[in-house]
Amino acid sequence: GRDARTAYPWGDDPAPGGDLVFDGASTIYLIRGGRTNENYFSSFVVPSEPVSQTGSWSRLPVAPGAIGDGGDLTYAQKNKAVYLMHGSTAFSRFDPAPVVSWTTRQGLPVDPVGGGALEYYPPGDSLYALEGGTTRFLHYSIIQNSWTIETALSLPAAIGWGGSLVYAGDQNGFFALRGNK
Repeated sequence: GRDARTAYPWGDDPAPGGDLVFDGASTIYLIRGGRTNENYFSSFVVPSEPVSQTGSWSRLPVAPGAIGDGGDLTYAQKNKAVYLMHGSTAFSRFDPAPVVSWTTRQGLPVDPVGGGALEYYPPGDSLYALEGGTTRFLHYSIIQNSWTIETALSLPAAIGWGGSLVYAGDQNGFFALRGNK
């Protein structure tokens, strides 16, 4: 059965665009997805002794707008914020402190689809994204709040459903999972 470590706070399973991200310290953030405006957003504080203790999910302010295919979350250590790619040109930032709030950011120059992915790049205070359905790689400047399409960094094959992106700090580079095209 489900316990507090695994039970979703709203009862329904995540849908397309649903995702979770860890802040690197103690909190997991979860977005439901599903192309509805019921984009429940929650947090889970990992117990200090996860084997012997259980925790609980806390509901946070609902994410602005619908989240669907191509939606993804990432956590930026520099400004301690969660960034949300909605699976459309919409893009938002969630600040967990000092005031818990969502802020609309500069929209993406493209409309991500299934396989869209978002990842934080700590050395440059930037985010990078896969568009999904194409070979395009996108760059977001946190400081300038602006997107660019990285023409010099296109991928060898289009990203499909299940595409993912991860930054490997010890390699100072990204690894992309192509997904199913």
